[in-house]
Amino acid sequence: MFADVPDLEPVTVKSLDQGPNTHLVAALRPDLENGAYLYDCQVGDLSKLAKDEEGKLVQKLWEVSERVTGVTF
Repeated sequence: MFADVPDLEPVTVKSLDQGPNTHLVAALRPDLENGAYLYDCQVGDLSKLAKDEEGKLVQKLWEVSERVTGVTF
């Protein structure tokens, strides 16, 4: 389904104990800049997939979401 999406990284599975850790860092670190991107409890750089300035990937995600859910807007 996502074969034509470049640079898509595999999902890392975490345990139930590990799962909320990054969310807790985001909630409890007052020194984080508003809008900071966190990955595995660390401040990171956005991938180029998140910087889709032309909106092509956004449109594709919308279309795939409608097809998978059977709901259109």
